[in-house]
Amino acid sequence: MQLVDIFNSFIHVVQENPNYLIGLLDMNHQVIAASDENVCGEVIPAEIEPARNQIFVLQVGESLLGYLWVHVHQPDASLNMVSTLFYQSLKTRIAHELDKESALASLSLEGLLINELIVKEAADASYVQDLMAKLDLDPSMPRIAVYLLGMDAFESEMITNLKYKLNDPNTFYARLGGPNLGDF
Repeated sequence: MQLVDIFNSFIHVVQENPNYLIGLLDMNHQVIAASDENVCGEVIPAEIEPARNQIFVLQVGESLLGYLWVHVHQPDASLNMVSTLFYQSLKTRIAHELDKESALASLSLEGLLINELIVKEAADASYVQDLMAKLDLDPSMPRIAVYLLGMDAFESEMITNLKYKLNDPNTFYARLGGPNLGDF
């Protein structure tokens, strides 16, 4: 996950209101990306004037990713509300990107597993068990293979969306090339 890329795609939310500036701060409170590029490189003190600034911790699980800094150029009574909305929106966007990244990583492991089970003539049992362990799949659960064919190729994004909809940790999918989709 590239936090700066996610932040840069998020900046347009603020650029519609010229009174607000948002910045992504690293662990040392240095601005690494901002809605106003002129502030990049500046260090924002942790104890900054609260009437015109808010700083939020960007953390996922145990990992501190950095900080969101929200600055208002002219005093604004709605700073707390607006900055909290910015923070919640960015946090949701980061969570979505992490989920998407995780689903794509899972799909590639699932692809290796399905390739081993369906495509190869003889599956390597220890390799299959290793892949199942990495995917957190219950090896004692019986499974049925479904092999789908379509007129058009299945796109990775379509398979990822299918994974989101079903949300069953014991079902896995993989695109087998062209119009083929393996589903267990």
